[in-house]
Amino acid sequence: MTQNTHLNKRGNWQDLSGIRIVVAAFGLLCGLTGIIAGWFEIQQGNITPDGLVISTIGSNYTIADDLTYFAITIIPNMMIPGILAI
Repeated sequence: MTQNTHLNKRGNWQDLSGIRIVVAAFGLLCGLTGIIAGWFEIQQGNITPDGLVISTIGSNYTIADDLTYFAITIIPNMMIPGILAI
């Protein structure tokens, strides 16, 4: 009877594959981006957007006019999706 040796090697940095590192980094990046987008949506307040595509970073918070982050929402509010994103 053989044991699964993969379960016995937890915490060993030499067993990490490249795919696992890339997936973990991508997940971390997506999570942080969602938190940042949610924070800026909350900063815009309790307003109704014009359509399904919203600018998560409002014009009051951008450095330049063309630097923004767009998202699609089905909730007709800016504050509620921001809270849900965080």
